[in-house]
Amino acid sequence: MFKRTATVLLFFSTLLLAVGFRYVFYGEISSTAAHWLEPAHRLLFLLALSANAAAFGLWKKHEPWPLFALSWILVQTLLLGWLSHHLAPHLTPVYTLQAVLALALPWLFVETKYEPGARMRLAFLVALLPLLSMVFGVLLQLLHLHRAYSGYFGGIFRLQGATKADYFAALAFAGVLVALHEWVRTRRWPMGALIFLNLILLVFSGARMGLFAAFVGAVVYFWRSADARNALWRLKGWAYLGAAAVGAAMVVYAPIMVDRMYGLGGDQFNFSGRRIIWASYLDKFGKSIWFGRGLGAGQEGVFDPNFPHNEYLRFAVEGGLVGGVILLLAICLWAWRMREHLASNDRPFFTAFMVAIAIFAITDNPLSATYLSGFVYLGLLRSEGWEAQKPPPES
Repeated sequence: MFKRTATVLLFFSTLLLAVGFRYVFYGEISSTAAHWLEPAHRLLFLLALSANAAAFGLWKKHEPWPLFALSWILVQTLLLGWLSHHLAPHLTPVYTLQAVLALALPWLFVETKYEPGARMRLAFLVALLPLLSMVFGVLLQLLHLHRAYSGYFGGIFRLQGATKADYFAALAFAGVLVALHEWVRTRRWPMGALIFLNLILLVFSGARMGLFAAFVGAVVYFWRSADARNALWRLKGWAYLGAAAVGAAMVVYAPIMVDRMYGLGGDQFNFSGRRIIWASYLDKFGKSIWFGRGLGAGQEGVFDPNFPHNEYLRFAVEGGLVGGVILLLAICLWAWRMREHLASNDRPFFTAFMVAIAIFAITDNPLSATYLSGFVYLGLLRSEGWEAQKPPPES
């Protein structure tokens, strides 16, 4: 019974990624309560991971390198507070706690064992999250609680489902890659359909870098996986229809995309639209280049109402060159070591996913915001890899 409860709790936590309660309840509750809705969701994930660890165990061979790096940046933060005036003036222990939870959580998914056989169901849920978010968003719009799209002068220019456009795009990004790998692995048509549906939703989410990262991830995946290349040559008619639908979506959205890159009516080209935010954070980074401004300085509300929308810039602002480089090296070491724990047919996906996340991180914060669906899936891959590498029972 407890094992079933642990699995259900993980499913429920993952399902909640489809709804950005902070944005649904914007204006309905106090700003302080709204600010804690995302950390509360991360705490629920932490509870789910703890329950699964109690039910199924933890890996004896841990790969906690990013967690070690975060600990080092936390020590830097304490030293900055005691020994210098470089600590961000609005940084509080609460912001630091939120940053620790946000930046540590992705790596914890692969340290926990899960119920054998849970992969297929949870992978389907991860791939289905963008569609569920869209359905929930439409229902909330009918109830006048939230809009399923972002508008400009009455027009639709970004789908956002039951959350905000950035989060919705991240769900679709992970959904594309997970559905692709699961379709190659199982050849089940629902996963095949979700590849193209998630691509269409990703196009209309307006996430330029997310779309580019998904494309590069798919190219790397086909390059690294013989199974994927064999599947590509055996495509049936429905796949060509799906590709045509994605192409049509890109043609329809192209004028909106171009208009957005020119500032919605402006005449200056800007691919990412993040230049003003980046300039603000770069200025803060310049005031403490070596050791940063403290863990949590990149959280919304410390320096700026927004995240840095660049994970590398966030690492630099919070940990400086010393902490940021240590954290990036720790993530690379983690990825290199983690790949060896996976089944051979899952390794190409892992490589492709990490490359795609590294690209996506140039204009967004896929590690430190609530963009966790892909990391939920990575945890399942390690469990399956362990099952595949176990020696057969003695007869």
